[in-house]
Amino acid sequence: MEKEFFSGTIEDVLASVPALGQLREFLGLIKQSQVGGEVQVGAMQTMARMLRQRPTNRIMEIGGQAKVKATLVNTMIIVLASLIIVGVPGLVLFMSIGFF
Repeated sequence: MEKEFFSGTIEDVLASVPALGQLREFLGLIKQSQVGGEVQVGAMQTMARMLRQRPTNRIMEIGGQAKVKATLVNTMIIVLASLIIVGVPGLVLFMSIGFF
């Protein structure tokens, strides 16, 4: 009964995790250390660190994409404003001297 509960819970956790391969590897290390009696502290600490850093890396990636979009929008606004600031007075000047 208890084993069925845990296997169902583990499957629910595995279904909700974005880094499934890394989590399976980490759980495999835990299972191996429990079954085989080997203590793999260094490998587990490394895997745990990698799993903790994944959300941070994703946040940084999304932030970088947002920064690029904001830069493009600002560039387009500046170019449009420059065209209006230079173009409208130039057009008025040319119309006043009869060029257009």
